Amino acid sequence: MEKEKKLRIIIGLVVFIIVLSVYLITLAPTASFWDCGEFIACSYILGVPHPPGTPLQVLIGRIFTLIPISREIAYRMNFYSALSGALAALFLYLVFVKVIERFKKPKSLWEKLIQHSSGAATALLASFLFTSWDCSVEAEVYSTSAFIMFFSLWVVLIWQENIGKKNNKNLLLLLVYIVSLSMGIHLLPLLVFPALFVFILLVKPKELLDSKFFIIAFALIFISITTYLYLLIRARLGPGINEVAPTTFEKLWDVFTRKQYGPTKFFPRKTATETGYNVFVAIWQQFRVYTKYFSWQFVAFPRESRVFSSTTRFLSVFATWLYAMLGFWGLWSHFKRNRKTFALIAIVLLFTSLGLVFYMNLRFSPSDTDPFHKPREVRERDYFFSVSFIFFTFFIGIGLWQIATSIIEASLKKWKFILAVCLSVLLFVFPLIPLLSNFNSHVNRRGNWVANDYGMNLLMSCDEGSILFTNGDNDTFPLWFVQEVKKFMKFDAKKHTGVAVANLSLLNTDWYIKQLKQWGVPISFTDKEIEKLRPVRIPDGEVLYVKDLAIRDIIATNAGKKLTPKDLFAPRKEFVEKYLKDYKGKFNIYFAVTVSRENMKGYNKHLKLEALAYKIVPEEGKGMVDPEKTENLLLNKFSYRSIFNENVYKDDNTIKLLSNYAAGFFSLGVYLKNKGDYEKAIEVLEFGKKFAVKDIMPFAYNLAEIYKERKEYDIAEKNLREVLEKFESGLLYYMIGQMYEEQGKDDEALMNYLKAKQSKNDRVAGYAGLASFYYSRNDTLNTTKYLREAMADGDVYGNLFRFCLTNGDTALARFLLVDYLKLKPNDESAKQLLKKLKEKKNLNNR
Repeated sequence: MEKEKKLRIIIGLVVFIIVLSVYLITLAPTASFWDCGEFIACSYILGVPHPPGTPLQVLIGRIFTLIPISREIAYRMNFYSALSGALAALFLYLVFVKVIERFKKPKSLWEKLIQHSSGAATALLASFLFTSWDCSVEAEVYSTSAFIMFFSLWVVLIWQENIGKKNNKNLLLLLVYIVSLSMGIHLLPLLVFPALFVFILLVKPKELLDSKFFIIAFALIFISITTYLYLLIRARLGPGINEVAPTTFEKLWDVFTRKQYGPTKFFPRKTATETGYNVFVAIWQQFRVYTKYFSWQFVAFPRESRVFSSTTRFLSVFATWLYAMLGFWGLWSHFKRNRKTFALIAIVLLFTSLGLVFYMNLRFSPSDTDPFHKPREVRERDYFFSVSFIFFTFFIGIGLWQIATSIIEASLKKWKFILAVCLSVLLFVFPLIPLLSNFNSHVNRRGNWVANDYGMNLLMSCDEGSILFTNGDNDTFPLWFVQEVKKFMKFDAKKHTGVAVANLSLLNTDWYIKQLKQWGVPISFTDKEIEKLRPVRIPDGEVLYVKDLAIRDIIATNAGKKLTPKDLFAPRKEFVEKYLKDYKGKFNIYFAVTVSRENMKGYNKHLKLEALAYKIVPEEGKGMVDPEKTENLLLNKFSYRSIFNENVYKDDNTIKLLSNYAAGFFSLGVYLKNKGDYEKAIEVLEFGKKFAVKDIMPFAYNLAEIYKERKEYDIAEKNLREVLEKFESGLLYYMIGQMYEEQGKDDEALMNYLKAKQSKNDRVAGYAGLASFYYSRNDTLNTTKYLREAMADGDVYGNLFRFCLTNGDTALARFLLVDYLKLKPNDESAKQLLKKLKEKKNLNNR
């Protein structure tokens, strides 16, 4: 028995070390996007994170921030997640070998070999699933939740083994305390309670009839939830992050029940609200989202957006189905062999999979390819189901053990051990597949500083002593992280330094507006007035939300003006005309480039781009840019660590964020081009093109225009051809045709115009090129021919007129209208357009 214990300890430690080593290799060096930045900052300053508050997570995190394993505070917190994930693997292995013992006590060497090798392989497989790995390399709560759940299962199995021994019931009390205490980390571990309850009923129901046990258990539950008093205590001290500000027990309850996010509703299903699906179809669609996330776990296809060969796709689908079938075989095998432990594991799987699908009532996945499927979640929610995938993997392990055992039992005695050794080695192929498939994906955060640098760069875009309106988690939490942990541009109203970050989502809550006011953000509302703020429909029919009212009050108060009720509820245009003309405030006010146009509606003409933020200015204009500041920040000040490192994986969220950098470079480049500063424009656009991962066409087009203007046709065409290799566009063929036409190469010009006409995108440019080519040569017949072809080609004809005006070809636009009126002589709008164009021509000829 002692040898068996030592063997388990050794194998368990090997599993632990392997998993921890892989996690550390791929560990994020700093804060990642979404909740990570907030969790790290809250742990470091002992703040209050978003509901349900996770007080124990913050306290444990604080301990890890004090362990000097790295100069980077965030790395210490990320290490905590990696450690938790490795511990989860360790206890999964220990639970697995105990469950196999319930099937059949291993006596021979081959039985022990298969028992331990299948247990170790299962633990490794569970650790290298995409979602569990992804949650273990950043500061999140799901790996810790998995660890607590498997630790609980291990404890209850030890209890079962020691029934009848003195003080054995104390293990059940330990379970009650540990699982209840875990509420302070996440509510997910509570889902192990039903399984533990059923298992105890099946094993020894009398244990649950002890009144003394229940009294102590309830006392332990009460003691465990006292961790939530941390939120009450810290909230009253006003930390830099103080979400919901739970300074009273009523507000503390609001945090615990997640009141801020609205009540939990099981009906209607969110997949039915806009699609009209009946309840059964809606639930089925949500289950499909779960199966989609399941298909992500073992192989890269269909999770990754890159192009896969047909062979890779086939093998990927085959592998996923193989794992799924092994899991179902394991479920059946476990059910037949031991109903008690089957209930223990299967109930947890049921609650964390189908149970959560029903309870969470999620919207459609943001990567859903069906345009009909709306509304959609703001991000992929696979992490909610990370534990269920791990528990299903447990049954995959049972299936592997069953198959290996059956094969060996059917073989001759002399071959059993050799066969067991071969099968044991083969078992480790199953965790090797996800390890290799997932390594070069989002789970590998090694060297990824994107979120950290983005937070700093966005803050640097603002002048000292500013207020910055942000949109959501990913343009707020990185800023909180660098301000609270790295003390970078932290707001101080008295010293007029730093940047006050005002999150527009939170600006709809009274507690957040009060906090901004306490920090020194100019707000004239009293606390009672803030509490009474509600969305309101103004006379022009538009709805002003609480955040809109708060923004108006900040703008007015910042300029030292008293906001009247009439102005507070005025139409946007009236408010802007009154308060932004000759605007001069104590603090500069900015909107992050990530803020939606809807949230900046009305202020657009008074916004000037400064790198990654729009500054409110008194002058009006369109596409205004501060060229000196933007150029200095983008080219000299900003940090772009890991962005150009090909070894650092960029997911869709990161690519979307890079487009914000691209937008800054593009706006500056176009501004410089229009000013005639071609040399600097080329430098800016060429550098900015590197950020435009998905859409480099605007960069290539503007660069080509500059090179074309400088008669550098070869360089211009090279830029356009590079884009055409990835994206077919009639507009680019049109520009190439124009360049050939300028050089007198008519045949090459016509060839490119024809390619533009046949293109999948922007065909209108091809018709415009061909018509213009022949019109400039007084070839009315061919000009009319292509105009008539355009008329027959869907909606191209209407776009053709706009295209001609946009590109300054008013002569062709007039000809187009004259030709059109021959066919439609009664079209009054066309007559009016033609009249205006003729008047403009006459005016220009004077």
